[in-house]
Amino acid sequence: MAYGLTPPNAQNQLAPSLPFYQPLVSRSQIDSVVSKPIASPSGSLMLPQFNHFKLWSFWFETAGQEAPLQPMTSWNIGQYTGFNPPGPLSDVQRGFTDAFGRSGLQLDDGRVGMWMNSLDPNFRRFNGTANVNDGHGSMNAGCWYYPGVPLAKLFPTAAHQFDVAFDVGVHHDGSTKNDWLPNGTVKDGSAQAYFQLIARNRQPYYCEQPVPGGPVKPPKVCDFSMAVEFYTRDPKYANNQEVHGDNSGTLTHPIAQTGLMEPEHQAHWIQRMPDSMVYQTNVPVAGRVHFRMSSSQFRAVLEALATYRAKPTDLLPEISLNPLDYDITLLNVNGEIHDKNAATGHAQLGMSVSNIRITSVLEHSAAGAPAGYIGDGSAVVFRNSDNSIQLFQGEIGQGAANKAVLSAGPALGEPVGYFAAAAPRVVYRDTNRAIREIFRYNGQWSEWNLSAGLGAAEAYSDPRTFVDSGNMPHVVYRDMAGDIHELYMDAGGWHRANLSTESVPARPRPALSAMAYVASGAPRVVFRTVDNGIGELYLWNGEWRQWDMTALAGPGATVRSDPQGFADVNGLPRVVYLDSAGYLHELRINNGAWTHTDLSMLTGAPKGLGNPMGFVAGSAARVVYRGEDGRIFELVDWNGQWLLNDLSATRGALTANADPMGFVDANGMARIAYRGGDNMLHELFYSGGQWLHRDL
Repeated sequence: MAYGLTPPNAQNQLAPSLPFYQPLVSRSQIDSVVSKPIASPSGSLMLPQFNHFKLWSFWFETAGQEAPLQPMTSWNIGQYTGFNPPGPLSDVQRGFTDAFGRSGLQLDDGRVGMWMNSLDPNFRRFNGTANVNDGHGSMNAGCWYYPGVPLAKLFPTAAHQFDVAFDVGVHHDGSTKNDWLPNGTVKDGSAQAYFQLIARNRQPYYCEQPVPGGPVKPPKVCDFSMAVEFYTRDPKYANNQEVHGDNSGTLTHPIAQTGLMEPEHQAHWIQRMPDSMVYQTNVPVAGRVHFRMSSSQFRAVLEALATYRAKPTDLLPEISLNPLDYDITLLNVNGEIHDKNAATGHAQLGMSVSNIRITSVLEHSAAGAPAGYIGDGSAVVFRNSDNSIQLFQGEIGQGAANKAVLSAGPALGEPVGYFAAAAPRVVYRDTNRAIREIFRYNGQWSEWNLSAGLGAAEAYSDPRTFVDSGNMPHVVYRDMAGDIHELYMDAGGWHRANLSTESVPARPRPALSAMAYVASGAPRVVFRTVDNGIGELYLWNGEWRQWDMTALAGPGATVRSDPQGFADVNGLPRVVYLDSAGYLHELRINNGAWTHTDLSMLTGAPKGLGNPMGFVAGSAARVVYRGEDGRIFELVDWNGQWLLNDLSATRGALTANADPMGFVDANGMARIAYRGGDNMLHELFYSGGQWLHRDL
């Protein structure tokens, strides 16, 4: 089954929750996804029974004589939808009647096509008139949520924003006119396309407008529809923001409608994002829809709904004005046609939709790569675009993560977090090239200038950390001259040392940053040298030693990335890096000696960018890195055999524009944090035998 809600639990059962990521659905699954509700001639509707992705259409049928949609093979509806998947039409097209011009749907992988024609006598909208075609029709792609288990919250907290994005194409609008009359009917034909949300008040209220002088009805759970229009020929809807009645038969309550306005007419109910198109009034349309709605903006919607009257004599309904009181019962992208009894004209719409992503986010704009760690729970620390240091904290499956600003900075480069000396700690380099530490003590975060306190040399690389056998913190970095320095704590307090001058024999100089870790019971520092080799410092019998590891990779070997070390399941050291061509390699101790493995040659792993990194999770060594196309790849050493996984194939994952960082959280779960192409932070996590994704 092609589920759209994530994450499922270990039994693949779904607890309705955001995010909603449109799944990739193979054509062999088309009949499990392309479907229709069952409607009686009286207009009653039996809605979908499952919380998963559906591509829905509505047809006139006699109760008890409903039939599945059938393959459409007589003609290619792609000429109207603009979506032309290869292969037999029977694999990708479904409709009520297999005949030219009749309405139908397409599906292949992550894209759907919808063709609506009011001249089709069987095509109908929700409340079509019994036994006749009423000239109105609707198709949509998305998900119905149902009670029985807790519904998805629209806003996990007041700080979250509701984020909607999808790619859309409107290829054909064959409507004769687009003239909407004041009474809500349509003269001749029209078409429109919009995003729809149905929100339900979690607590009973007096949401129905009482009849003056009549009995007061008992309170009930209220719901309403919110529509964000992105296409119709009438330009007035580009700048309209209003509450009006719903005559589609979906709800008895109002619709709050707005659109993707031009900047000078920006709606105060939503925020159109910079990568989004504006409202379109002419075909063809091909672009991305992306908008956000904050809890305060949603409150403005609720206030407009609370003051809406269908008639001047209507009394006002009572609804909650608290955005946190609302759940989600529907998320979809809709196409609609309107043609009053198909009498004086006709309405036609052909469109396609793909990459639907609907989630809740906390506002941020990451710069550089994030770093995950275990401290006071599980956390991901990062530098924001304003050069502040910020932190996401929370466990998978325990609600949305919380975000905190640890320091205004200004930071230079990427921070790192760790837990040592009984406290979670974050270190970073500021714009004065000083190393600063933020630590948590007695429930409060405090910050100090570590470099100034110790009289340490200026930092020309980002700091990296390790924890010794006594659980004491150590920080390493490179200075302007190329020396590697260590700031460390022992029972006597904080100290500093120049590891390059203390080590033997003569040092190879690092080109950029130095990375530190502990393996085989010894602290180790690895770095790329100025001649593009690999150098290592390690502590042996109380003395720092240094050597050039490059020869392990063979004659003429050169590296492009900064090498990253980690300890494997046996506590032995491993070092991963990209060579000058971008291929992935590993140096490791095996049977008491250092060995080299060309991981790209062994697994077919694509070329990479940035710095690959390794960690251990699930009793297996893992290496994650970013490919040249921004995809995230994982190599797993499983029972002595390296396996390659394309983690970007995970539903909802975006391409990365910085190095991914893997870690094991406080509950032993493998997690990989990364910055997406949207400059937001995202996480891949391993649960129930599969990788899943979430937006932070």
